[in-house]
Amino acid sequence: MTLDIAGYTARISNASQVQLCVITYEILLECVDFALEHETADQQYLSAVEKARRALQALMSSLDTSNEIARQLFPLYIYADRLLVQAYFAANLQSLREARGILRPLMLAYREAEAADVPENTRQAVMKPGQQLYAGLTYTGGKLDEYVDRDIHRGFRA
Repeated sequence: MTLDIAGYTARISNASQVQLCVITYEILLECVDFALEHETADQQYLSAVEKARRALQALMSSLDTSNEIARQLFPLYIYADRLLVQAYFAANLQSLREARGILRPLMLAYREAEAADVPENTRQAVMKPGQQLYAGLTYTGGKLDEYVDRDIHRGFRA
C-alpha cells in the first residue's frame, strides 16, 4: 500500500488544526478502503489495517478532553479501534465496514467545520513558519516531468 506522500506533505505543511484532522481521517479511510479491496489477510491487508489504527490513535491522542465534543468522540474512537483490532486478528471485513461507517461521517463533519470558517478554526497554519512549496511542470527531452522546488531549511533558520 502506498499513500500519496507528496500530496499529503504539501497539504500538511500549510494546514490548520481542523485541516490536519481531515487529512488524518482521509489517510485512515484510505487505509481501510485498501484493506476492504484486498479482502485477504495477507501482509498488505495487515499493513493497511495497522496503518489505519495508527492514524486513529493519532486522532485519539489529539483530542482535547476539556471539550464536551471530544469527550463524546473518545468512546467512538475506542469502539472503532476495537473493530480495527478484530479486522486485524480475525480478518473480519464486516468489522472494517462498520469502522468505516463510524469514521466517514466524522470526517465529513470535520470537513463541514473547516468550510464553516468558525472563529475557533482559524485558517492559520499549525506549522509556522511553514515550508514554501513551488511546483510546476517541465518539458525536457521529449517528456513532461513534475518539478517541486523544496527549501532545504523547511521553514526553519539556524
